[in-house]
Amino acid sequence: MSDNEPVEARAALLIAAAPDPATQGNVIFHVVKELSEADYNRSAEAYKTLDGMLVTNLFTYYVEATKSLANLWQEANKAFATAPLPISGDPDMMVSWGTRLRGAVLSIVSALCYHQERTYEEICAKFGKNGPEHQAAKAIFGALYDDYFGYRYLYKLRNVMIHDTMLAVAITAEAYANKGNPIALVELNMDRGALIESDKINATLKAELAAKPGDPSIVQMMGEIHRAMRKANRRLLNILHPDLTSVCETVVEFDKLFEGRDGARGLIHQQSPELRAPSLQDSLHGRAKWCCSPAATRQTTGTIPTTRTTNPYKTLPLRMVLACHACPPCAVGMPSRVRPSAMARSDLKLLPSVGFPLR
Repeated sequence: MSDNEPVEARAALLIAAAPDPATQGNVIFHVVKELSEADYNRSAEAYKTLDGMLVTNLFTYYVEATKSLANLWQEANKAFATAPLPISGDPDMMVSWGTRLRGAVLSIVSALCYHQERTYEEICAKFGKNGPEHQAAKAIFGALYDDYFGYRYLYKLRNVMIHDTMLAVAITAEAYANKGNPIALVELNMDRGALIESDKINATLKAELAAKPGDPSIVQMMGEIHRAMRKANRRLLNILHPDLTSVCETVVEFDKLFEGRDGARGLIHQQSPELRAPSLQDSLHGRAKWCCSPAATRQTTGTIPTTRTTNPYKTLPLRMVLACHACPPCAVGMPSRVRPSAMARSDLKLLPSVGFPLR
């Protein structure tokens, strides 16, 4: 066991670029204020609430999935405009793009379905099943289903794609030359035939689909429901969190601790008693490099979104870059890694109100 094991030390942490040019842009971890257990728990609970609304909420994943499909669709249009169409019989291009585009559609329809399921689960867990909150949520999702063709059939499309065939998403590509300028259009349509033949679709919906003049555009269905889903999600969050007054007050109070200084605001619960520079084995000379004395400063432990850096010998996962004012050479040394034993029980929370990537 290490004699530098992390100890409980709850605090507000500022992660910021070092002002000293000698650090070459490395970040420094500043303990702004040590917190009592009660204050730490209050801030952590506020973070958890906001994280649930803004990050782990499945509507966030639905939105990101739609953005990814839009980018991929635009990329496909450009590819077909500039690449020769596979009229030679070689199917590789169509197969590759078909797989990617259908996979992106599956991500969207899955997130749409799971958003509804998870919301029901959270409301029932908090307020009870079939209570007024649960009924209000059902009414919101019911209105989306009844009023929007796009929501209704994207919801059903997920079941058909998973249980019947991925080819329920039909893909066609056309390329033209307009005064010498190549253009292309890739269409993503819902194959009505696949849904009409599926036992996952009831007779009423099959009749509605059969009456349509053609296969509906998936891109258009997404656009049709986008604003309505945003409004619905806002109403659902109001049901889950009817009063956010104390959460907002806690976030504002926590933010004031930093007095407007630039950087990411962090919430930690452990620190190692002192900074001990990790060794980096020089594979050419077979010796370890140390860049500062053990007593220079305390080492703050926690996890931040992983960054990777490359040195001449190997690539290391860089969890922290610590710059020590007491020992400038350590700030310009080769990037190093915090001891695994110190990282194992660490936890660094980064509040969403500062726009920093969340864990």
